[in-house]
Amino acid sequence: MNTEDKLMLKVDRLLSHDALNQRNILNNWERQFLTSVLAIYRRINKYSLVGLSPKQKNATYNI
Repeated sequence: MNTEDKLMLKVDRLLSHDALNQRNILNNWERQFLTSVLAIYRRINKYSLVGLSPKQKNATYNI
């Protein structure tokens, strides 16, 4: 796992953490920026299965 993957993993954990939603640590702009960066990364990362449909995921596991 390279440094970019590690960073995106930390961003994903940060955005999905429940305590952040309760305490409002990130403002609206920061949350939208990190969400868009994470979405771009998932689209261009050829090993990411996050954006695929269940049918596409099953096809990748069968290959």
